[in-house]
Amino acid sequence: MSCRIVVLGNSLPIPRPEDGVGYHDTYPYILTSMGFEVINKSKRINDIEIQSIETNLLDDVDAFQPNYLIMHFGIVDCSPRLFTKNNRKLLGILPNIITNNIIIFFSKYRYAITRFRKIIVRVKKNNKNIKIIVINITQTNEENRRKSYGFSSNISKYNKIFSKLECDFGPYLTLIDSNLYKNGLLKDGIHINTGMNRYLACKISKIINTPKSLLEVKKIQVDY
Repeated sequence: MSCRIVVLGNSLPIPRPEDGVGYHDTYPYILTSMGFEVINKSKRINDIEIQSIETNLLDDVDAFQPNYLIMHFGIVDCSPRLFTKNNRKLLGILPNIITNNIIIFFSKYRYAITRFRKIIVRVKKNNKNIKIIVINITQTNEENRRKSYGFSSNISKYNKIFSKLECDFGPYLTLIDSNLYKNGLLKDGIHINTGMNRYLACKISKIINTPKSLLEVKKIQVDY
C-alpha cells in the first residue's frame, strides 16, 4: 500500500522559480519521485491561525485521510509584522523600554503553542493512524538580523515551541531540525534552496521508513 502524505505550510514548501527553485526541486515533488503519494496544500502567507480553521482542516487533511502529515509553519508568524505602518511610526518615537513591553505584550508565542496542540489533537482524532512530522524554522541570515528587529529571536522562540511539541506528542510526532543543514536558505534569508529541499526529502523518507522507536534509539542522521 502506498504512503499518502499531506504537506501543510506557507511559501516554504512551494516552488520559487524566480529564485531557481522549480517545482521539481521542491521536497514534496522529490518525495513523489521516491514513490510516495504527496498532496501539497501549502499556501503563501499561511500561518497556524489560518490553518487551524475547521473548514481548512476538513478540506486540507481529513478529505485525504493521509498516513503522514507534514507541518511546515512559523516563518509568517516570526516576521516582524505585528504592527501597521502608523503603529511602527508611533513605536519609533517612544522610549525603548515602552516599545519593548508593547512588543512582548503582543507576542504570539503562547497562542501559537496552544493552536499547534489543538491542531495536532484535532487531526489525530479524525485520522486515527496518522503520524505527524513538524519541520522547524531555519534561522535567518545576518542581513535580516540587522534590519528586522526581533526576527532572529522570534525564530528561536518558535523553535522552542516545536521542541516542546515533540516532547508532548512523542509517540506519533517527529521533529525535523532544519538548522542541522547549513547554508539552506536563498538570498532573502527566509525561503529554502534546492539543497535544503533535498535534505528535507531525504530526512522525511528516513522517518517514514524507520519506526519511531528506532529513530529515538539510533538518533539517525542524514548525510546530505
